[in-house]
Amino acid sequence: MTVMELIRFVPPSRLRVGALAALCLVGAGSLVAADLEVRPAEGYLATGLARGRFDPPEKVYTLTNTSAAEIEWAINQNGAWFSTLESHGRLAPGSETNVVVFPNSLSLDLGADLFEGLLTVTNVGAGESETRSVSLKVSLPGPGEVEPVQVSLEDYRQLVFSGPPGSFYVLEESTNLIDWAGVETNVFGNEPSRFEFDVTEVNPRYFRSHTTDTNAPPSTLTLTDTLVVDLDRVRLIGEALGTYLVESSSDGVEWTPILTNQVPSTGSSILTNHVTGGDTGLTYRASALGPFPTEDLHHVLITGQSLALGATGAPALSTTPSDRHYRFYSDGTYRVLTPLVETGLETIASGAGQHLTRSHPEHRLLFGNSSVGGATYEFLKKGTAPYNLALAQFRDAPFAVSSVLLGYQPSAIFVIHGEGDHINLQYDEDLREWQEDYERDWGAVSGQPRRIPMFHTQASAWTSPGNGSAEFTLGAFLLLEESRLHPDRTILVGPKYMFTYSDGIHLVNSSYRWLGEYYATAYRSVVVEGGSWTPLQPLSVTRSNTVVTAVFHVPVPPLVLDTNLVSDPGQYGFTYHDGTLTPPAVESVELTSADTVRVVLASPPLGLLPEFLRYAYSAAPGSWGGPLTGPRGNLRDSDDEASTHGNTLHNWCVHFNEPVTVAPEP
Repeated sequence: MTVMELIRFVPPSRLRVGALAALCLVGAGSLVAADLEVRPAEGYLATGLARGRFDPPEKVYTLTNTSAAEIEWAINQNGAWFSTLESHGRLAPGSETNVVVFPNSLSLDLGADLFEGLLTVTNVGAGESETRSVSLKVSLPGPGEVEPVQVSLEDYRQLVFSGPPGSFYVLEESTNLIDWAGVETNVFGNEPSRFEFDVTEVNPRYFRSHTTDTNAPPSTLTLTDTLVVDLDRVRLIGEALGTYLVESSSDGVEWTPILTNQVPSTGSSILTNHVTGGDTGLTYRASALGPFPTEDLHHVLITGQSLALGATGAPALSTTPSDRHYRFYSDGTYRVLTPLVETGLETIASGAGQHLTRSHPEHRLLFGNSSVGGATYEFLKKGTAPYNLALAQFRDAPFAVSSVLLGYQPSAIFVIHGEGDHINLQYDEDLREWQEDYERDWGAVSGQPRRIPMFHTQASAWTSPGNGSAEFTLGAFLLLEESRLHPDRTILVGPKYMFTYSDGIHLVNSSYRWLGEYYATAYRSVVVEGGSWTPLQPLSVTRSNTVVTAVFHVPVPPLVLDTNLVSDPGQYGFTYHDGTLTPPAVESVELTSADTVRVVLASPPLGLLPEFLRYAYSAAPGSWGGPLTGPRGNLRDSDDEASTHGNTLHNWCVHFNEPVTVAPEP
């Protein structure tokens, strides 16, 4: 990330004093839970500047069962600003487990003070506990200094380097060609990237650059003397990772804020553009800052199967880095924060971010991803590698966004899943467990417990050869039922049969971007506006003789039977089922009001229960998903909200298999 991208203008009224932090965990009392041993005995001491990382970033404690019986253990904490990745568990005789203690996102918002807490490890069965005290000391970073700098072409150089547009790069420097430190991480655009540096320093400086995309060719570095920027500069000198307010004055009395910046970890000084238009009659000062109110990034995790990765969605369409939203990746060792941009494949992230910005530009998103192609729930649930990858992102993201002077909030999970679980008999229970686990663990890791809704779309391509050419599914209908039982936790955005598929099961790039707009619409309603979201779906279905009446929840009335955007599979996608092998056929379908559909059967059912009205329920095995083939229907609402990319944003009816209430004969 370039120096100027780190700059944020912050009004003085929003600034408050903050801090250098030291986190200390020390033993307290004797080891009374003899059967549950906690190692090591020494405490945890971490130091670092406010809004920066702590060193060391964590302490690992090992819990060992020294008894001959199984032990249930639990962790309790008194102190909201630190967390553990684990809160409880069981240990077999002779076995052990690790408990990781670390400062969480709330530690970035503490003012100058000493904070004390307590960590308790309990042997639940024995009722015995071992305690540790936890302390956090917060104070200001060291003083800062600002000085005008006049540079010449002889004292200043510019590196020009390029790589595949959309790929991430890391620029590193060294003074001995052995020890390398990162000086900039960003994403290649269509134009070469440039890095400017002062060559008057005593120590020699060597540079190298590489992309984080292992499939991309090496990036190239070129040294140039040609500068296209103003050479009138100021230098900010301060403590590494300290945050400073830089001000200017013409009389030493009235001071004007110029910028707020965090000094990078690779050096105590930076050069930045002189933002006052070259007026050398000004004097400058720098004030050390701690945490202060700022804009928040709202973290959204994308997870699921290959559609959540944008599979077959090449080439990427959203290749211009966003100036509002970010993407973050962390795997515990490698971390990268960049402006939101699509690389290689188009995912739903950019479409969602772009669409939300149209209505709520103040709401900024941070996207992560822990998806795995072809993974059923069994390979994504709590305890799996993808789940742990998400936890690493939840833990690291607050400190990454703090480095660009932004705040952090856990927000939501976007799920594109279900193809591999389309005949999973307990898929509804799995979805409930998934959401509850993520909500609990994200709250613990971040220190910000809150409702974390999961947003889903129904799988609409179970008849495709890529999904086994199945004639029917269970997953889509179990998802619908779970969303009805827990509408604040499991949010059903809608189906996916109206999109264009590339291979019968995956989408084309423009449809991924379009799908992201649908996720943004539901997210806006639930998270941003604090309301709810219910897709187009039946509220009640009744039958009297051969007439079936279905009343719907319609997001934007009236209902429409649209055969232009989705082809008619026959009777607009409606079928009837009862307890016989030959249920009556649907003879006609018509709209009788803004929210009601009248379905007429060719003959009266024989009355063998149960009876169901079905919609977009099945198609010929081997049919591709999409608006022309596969399970689909023609019922939509009249939502005419403008799309960012010229799409329609009508809400299409969900796949359903709805029980019918039979009216008594007169």
